[in-house]
Amino acid sequence: EGRAARTLFDYKARITPFFQAYPEAWPDYEALRRAVRLYLAQFTGKAPATYNLPLAYLRSFFSWCMAENMLHANPTEGIAKRKDEGKAREIPEDTLKNLLALPDRRTYAGIRDYALILLQVDTGIRPGEALNLKPSDFNIPQLEVVIPRETAKTRTQRTAVYSPVTAKAIKRLLDVRPPDWNDSVPVFASQDGKRMLETSWANRLRAYGKRIGADLQPYML
Repeated sequence: EGRAARTLFDYKARITPFFQAYPEAWPDYEALRRAVRLYLAQFTGKAPATYNLPLAYLRSFFSWCMAENMLHANPTEGIAKRKDEGKAREIPEDTLKNLLALPDRRTYAGIRDYALILLQVDTGIRPGEALNLKPSDFNIPQLEVVIPRETAKTRTQRTAVYSPVTAKAIKRLLDVRPPDWNDSVPVFASQDGKRMLETSWANRLRAYGKRIGADLQPYML
């Protein structure tokens, strides 16, 4: 159905542990109902999102099972999500200034990290979306970047705008790319021209944060 690779990964990561814990429950509906409740009970006292995510994935999976006539009803029926007030993520201005001073812009990695920080701050782009962007997605004179449908988490193409400062940083990054890197190599690639993983970017940002006494995550940008 054209789902993102991350979506498929998330479904596998959320649904597999349930069936590993209760392999005998399928396909007995009542056994599944009991198993779902026992499975979710382990998240008692955890953050609402920790409880709501496995519930949402299981509910969606069992709805598909109903559509395929594998089950007559959804075993998660009647289980409500826990209320989540949400939490705003932000980086204080002084912390952001200190962060932007850390990447060594005499190196490719430093130029890349500096530009990626600025792009995330300007546009709110998700880390996974940013790391998939190609040079052709950027229109630097117009201060625009297109997040293609194939890259966007929502599978809907959109255009984001950024500041002249960010445009200058991205142009600098493109200028230092090796001449043998074609448009298939992501803009924010690793030093060997491969796509940088979200975990790698998170680790780099965490390392920067330790240097200035801050706990930093990509989504905070």
